[in-house]
Amino acid sequence: ELQDGNVGLKSLVKMTSTEMDGRLDALRALGKTATIQADKLKRRDHELQNVEQQLRRTRRDIKSLKRENAKVLEEKNYLKERLNEMEGVRGELEERMNGL
Repeated sequence: ELQDGNVGLKSLVKMTSTEMDGRLDALRALGKTATIQADKLKRRDHELQNVEQQLRRTRRDIKSLKRENAKVLEEKNYLKERLNEMEGVRGELEERMNGL
């Protein structure tokens, strides 16, 4: 019985060792997967930061273009008014010339 108990204990230790090796291999595989996923997340985070930076630049550009557009519209209206004034003066001069 002692001998049988000893063999049974060795068998139990061997099985436990095999289970531990299997669990260790599974943990290593999980570690590799986690590392790969962490790298992917870092890359995605970097891409997201770049896109956010680009978005901020684009918003800044939009504000600048809106200001510039407002200035151009203001100048256009000014020039239209001046053109109307000049056409009025021209009309008056033509009338004077015809009167002479």
